[in-house]
Amino acid sequence: MEWHSKKIIVGIRHKRLFKVSDLLGEIVDKLAPLQGYGPFPGKCFERIERPDVFSIILNDEENTISVNCNIDGIVLTCDMDAEPKLTIDNIKDIFLQTVNIVLKMTGGYESINRIGIINEFASQDYKNAAETIFANLMQIGLSGIPDNLSLRLALKNPTEIAIINPEEKRDYKNVIIQVNSDKKDKDELKPPDMIRLSVDYQIYYEPPRVLKNELIERHFDEAIEYWNEHLKKSNFSKLDEEKKIHG
Repeated sequence: MEWHSKKIIVGIRHKRLFKVSDLLGEIVDKLAPLQGYGPFPGKCFERIERPDVFSIILNDEENTISVNCNIDGIVLTCDMDAEPKLTIDNIKDIFLQTVNIVLKMTGGYESINRIGIINEFASQDYKNAAETIFANLMQIGLSGIPDNLSLRLALKNPTEIAIINPEEKRDYKNVIIQVNSDKKDKDELKPPDMIRLSVDYQIYYEPPRVLKNELIERHFDEAIEYWNEHLKKSNFSKLDEEKKIHG
């Protein structure tokens, strides 16, 4: 099984600040000129959306890259199939520059309470992806043909600093893993032929932190290490290869 990264979502949250809603126009004025410079693709912020009074979204016509700035923080979403291809280093640089500009304007840098990175993977060309997941993960014998499957698992662990100094730091890491079957096309008569795997790698800061670039850089490094060690090397070793379509 080969996992292909389809989408990466990076987010940073701070204490809720309602004053951000008054600064959304200024945020656009600061971010829009960045397109086409450094790690920012050309025309990446040519569209501006205002979904509600508390947030602003800058994206491109194909919605392959978008930045959502709101009263709770910032979320960057990147389509990994888009052209030109984005690398994880591109995404990290875009996120760092965006965060440093916006949070210095809003004051959100003073109360960071969470950083998260979601990587959405996919593996496809199965005769029946739901059956493949069901047979090899669930090990439950039920009659009938599996038509779809969704599985969610959350893993929570304290950080090293919380273990060493629990009286002052209560930080913890949270990993949410979701596995589900899907279809490349939505033909209702065909069984699902794709497995989607979403890994949300998060760290919570209790009490909140003042923003430093190394917090974000360290979290990127840890997330990449987690993907490499626990997911990219994982091939569901018990999968029956006859269930895959070759050629």
